Amino acid sequence: MPEAPPAPRVFFAIWPDAEVRQGLMQLALQVHRQVQGKPTRADSVHMTLLFLGSTPIERLELLAELASGVAFEAFTLDMGKVGCWKHNQVAWVAPRTTPLPLAHLVEQLERGATARGFPVESRPFAPHLTLVRKARCAGLDTGRGAELDAGPPRIRWDVREFVLVRSELGQDGSRYHPIGRWPAVSQPGRDV
Repeated sequence: MPEAPPAPRVFFAIWPDAEVRQGLMQLALQVHRQVQGKPTRADSVHMTLLFLGSTPIERLELLAELASGVAFEAFTLDMGKVGCWKHNQVAWVAPRTTPLPLAHLVEQLERGATARGFPVESRPFAPHLTLVRKARCAGLDTGRGAELDAGPPRIRWDVREFVLVRSELGQDGSRYHPIGRWPAVSQPGRDV
């Protein structure tokens, strides 16, 4: 009998549109010049909201059910700081403050996942996007992550949906495939 394929690794995320992705990749190249390492591929850049890890295929329907019950307001991320973490060799970009709708979105996902028996990390959510892996952060990182002098990022990201993503590990790293999308309950400029 053939061996069953491994359970897919999945996570909830927000995924940038082409314009935001282009700005993030330009910033990644700028940061890469400072910290070396390996810039994130354009098709992989995202902000993880809730990592769930290996999940049996038959449980993916529970995650779609969870996502369908999440109601969140559209919001804008003003990416305002760039930094580097020595402990995992990651250079990142993040908003200066976490918009309340983003915090509420993550809370709903965490509560729903816990209620359905999925493991949820206990550490607080730290919104960021990985720009460079294997970054040389030594001498930059103060433990909580040192900010880099990359100039002020000029990236404004209007978030209108979140996604469920499947991760596949290949020879050239992980490849991400959105397998479900859920829109915000309200969009700026639209009647609700």
